[in-house]
Amino acid sequence: MDLRAVTAASSAELIACAVAAARNAQELLYDAEALDGYGSRARAYSLAVLAVEESGKARGGSPQTARLVCGYGPERPDPGAVGDHRS
Repeated sequence: MDLRAVTAASSAELIACAVAAARNAQELLYDAEALDGYGSRARAYSLAVLAVEESGKARGGSPQTARLVCGYGPERPDPGAVGDHRS
């Protein structure tokens, strides 16, 4: 796996990605609690699981984590190369 783009990212960029992942995890938990309050426990559970995964990304600190959270790396598709749902 070619991780040159990830290793080229600055510490500030990687920290910003980790903070964004942590913030997303918090928001997912908030939404899960709201859904649970409305009696939608299955969906609340699903969001809570996503929150756990997202918090793991925030804490990970590995190049693979940076690629998953921020899209760094060669595996990120070129948005211009992806067609819309009609094509």
